[in-house]
Amino acid sequence: MAVDKKLMSKLYKLDGYVSRDYDPYQHGIEPSSPSLAYTMDNSWLLPYGYTLLLWGAGKSGKSLISRMLVGDLHRQDPEAVALYYNTEQREELQCTPAMMRAFGIDPERLAAFNVSESTGIFDPIEQEVPKLIQEGLKIRMVVIDSLTDILGRKMVNSNSVGNFLIGDNAATVGDGLNRIRSTLRKYKIATVLVAQARAELDMHEQMRGKKEKMACAFAVRHKAEYFMKVEHLQTKEGKTDLLGNTLQDSAIENVMAAGKDVCDQSSRKMRCTMEQSSCGRDGRTGIFTLHKDHGLINTHEEVFLLGEGNFHVIEQPSQGRFKFGDRTWHGKEAILSAIKEDRQLSKDIIAACKRIDLARKEQAPAATAATVEESA
Repeated sequence: MAVDKKLMSKLYKLDGYVSRDYDPYQHGIEPSSPSLAYTMDNSWLLPYGYTLLLWGAGKSGKSLISRMLVGDLHRQDPEAVALYYNTEQREELQCTPAMMRAFGIDPERLAAFNVSESTGIFDPIEQEVPKLIQEGLKIRMVVIDSLTDILGRKMVNSNSVGNFLIGDNAATVGDGLNRIRSTLRKYKIATVLVAQARAELDMHEQMRGKKEKMACAFAVRHKAEYFMKVEHLQTKEGKTDLLGNTLQDSAIENVMAAGKDVCDQSSRKMRCTMEQSSCGRDGRTGIFTLHKDHGLINTHEEVFLLGEGNFHVIEQPSQGRFKFGDRTWHGKEAILSAIKEDRQLSKDIIAACKRIDLARKEQAPAATAATVEESA
């Protein structure tokens, strides 16, 4: 029996009806780190209107990722504006002119705020941002760094730190995120939330190898479509590039370090793991390198690992020989150098990886009454 189109048209007029003429997976921020983009699955984007939650131990690189994404937004959209709420109140220290240059951040399109009270964060987003957008300001991104340092409503009104206000931060943050969600969705504003880590005290979780947990309300992860853990890669591989070169600045020696000659650690590798996702596959992991002065570096290594290891678009027909398309290289150093120098080659490898990754959705069989009954 056919559906009555006139009756259906009445449903279309109800508030909140989804017309499906907008595909969020085609509109968003593309991370400049290929491996970070890979963890997003689907379109390899952070879709506008949705939320990425970064959590991890102190100094693990969460804030650096958020800065990198602001720079990516500015490079991809010459009119886009980002709002950055620094609840640790050290914006001038963390985001210097040099860092903005390194990450490609346009200071004229970044509005940063040193504020820790919830009313200084959630109220402006809910009340002022829509007005500014309607007046023509293209606000496309909001960062809150970090949720852990937002003062609870009761704490703000308390006259002593000695007052024990259990659950104050959790309730405040949860209510605040609920208040701004409609604004973020309606005006398609990508959001990055940062949360710190605390020790995991549950013995059962410790036995599973989990020594840390997010230092924020458990419900916060349900507010974000992407829930990602960030950590500093402490292994031997985390201290060298793919050719075994150390990630140190050989020009500056630290002769007073533990009685032996070492150089400044100028770069570090970071690992991001998509622990949970409402929009794609869980468990995807990316590793990228951040330089203390120059921002994201060695992306050619990420391209190689994705192409050769993850999706096998870079073939290895024989020992020490690599092939992509009709081009071949002898040795890892040769292909890494080619990817680094040839931007089009890098783009072609990533495009090939994405085609394979996204094609699986097109190949999924359509559900029918028969297949549903069979699976049941």
